[in-house]
This record gives sequence, C-alpha cells and structure tokens, in this order.
Amino acid sequence: MIPPPLAAGPGARELVDRVAATPEPAVLFIGNSYSFGVPRAFAKLAAARGKNVRVGHATYGGWTLARHSTYEPTLRKIRTGKWDIIVIQEQSEIPALAPGKCAVAMFPPLRLLVELSRQHEAIPVLYQTWGRLDGDSRIKHDTFRAMNARLRAGYQAAARNGGNLVVVAVGDAWEDDPSRERLFMKDGSHPSRQGDALTAEVFFTNFFGESSDKLTDRRGSLPQKRTSVRLAIPSPRSVAMSTREPDFSKSQSAVSQPARQP
Repeated sequence: MIPPPLAAGPGARELVDRVAATPEPAVLFIGNSYSFGVPRAFAKLAAARGKNVRVGHATYGGWTLARHSTYEPTLRKIRTGKWDIIVIQEQSEIPALAPGKCAVAMFPPLRLLVELSRQHEAIPVLYQTWGRLDGDSRIKHDTFRAMNARLRAGYQAAARNGGNLVVVAVGDAWEDDPSRERLFMKDGSHPSRQGDALTAEVFFTNFFGESSDKLTDRRGSLPQKRTSVRLAIPSPRSVAMSTREPDFSKSQSAVSQPARQP
C-alpha cells in the first residue's frame, strides 16, 4: 500500500499537535456530495484505531463555498460547535478552473470561512478532491491526471490566499492508487465506499500523524479497545445524495447564485 500523502510545514505540525493534546478531537466537515460519506468513514476508522473523536458535518449536494459562506446554519455550526478542526471542501470543478476564475469564485468565501473558524479557535484545513475518472468532459482530450493537476494547483493557490492553510491532498492519494476505478461510483465522479475509505485514511494520517494501515489484518479484524465516537451524521438511508452539480465553466454569475439541487 502506498502511504497516504502528508501535509508539510508549520501548519501541519500545529494540526498534529492540536489533535495529540485533545482527548476527543472535534472535526467539522463543510462541503458537498463528495463529503457525504467521509465523516462517517473517518469516525469509523478513528474508532477502530482506538481514537476518541467527535465528528459533525455541513454537507449539501452541489454546494459551493460561496453558498456555505452565506448560509446561517453552516455559520452557526462553526460558531457554536467548539471544533478543533474544520475541513473545507469546494465544489468539485471550481478549483480546476483557470486561475483567475478560481480566485474570483473560491477565494473570498474561503477567507470568510477561514476567518470565522479561527475566531472560534478551530484550525481550518482544505480538502483537496480528485479529478473525474475520465477528466472534465467539456475539455477535449482531458484526463483524470490532467484535471487532478488543475485541482491540486487550485487548492494550493487557495491555501496560500487563505493564510497558508494545510491542504489534505486526498486527490493525490487517489492518483497514486493502482486500482483507481474502484474508488468511483458509476458516474465516474463521486466516491464509492472504497473511495470514502481511502479519503478517511488520508485524513486520519494527516490528523493523527500515523498511518492507519495497522488498523486491521488482511481479514479485517479490529483491535479490541473501547473508544468514544460521537456522530452528528445521518444514517446513509436518510441521506438522499444528489449527483448533479452546477456548471461553473460558462459564467461567474452561477457562483454567487448556485443552482438549487433537487
């Protein structure tokens, strides 16, 4: 197994130190359908490794950071949740736009969410997602790797603009996976259960500073250690996943007024 990518720099050290010093780290995930299954997968993985965590989420199909930044329930969760870490995920295409378009769409709402997170003593981190299995269908001859590279560049630029944020490079782990197809649902975009599991592993490694590949033996048996995991996450049956996301390639007006998902 290829080790999950680790963030570097003072921010990454602060992140690991904060988690190590906290008996029950509290993590809030903000994003869209790419984040639907991740909080639960992360909590399950942490529990199996004997880590006590509290996990929450503000995730809605197709949503952008622009929409989250003006949505009072998301802002209230940041203000009142007493979080240690707030994971911020942009809509799956915006960071891959041309740099100028990405900056207009992503940077202002990200700075608002980052500032609010820091005001309430949480460490904001970016969740770098992955390219579509066959690349962006609107770009001739695009590929997964090409789109993934654009996403990487977009998130890195956003991290610098937001104050040298830690980037949890989930998309890099997907690129390194030799069986990448299994990580996707049939739409070639959203994560399968295996995709959520790998994503959770990258977060675990970055937050706890240790690999989770010691978690189970090859038969999947778990260590017999009691843990505390508190979830503010609906069961999979109660979540109606929207696999449609708005098209941001044609106009910037869609960024300030994203389409409502069915």
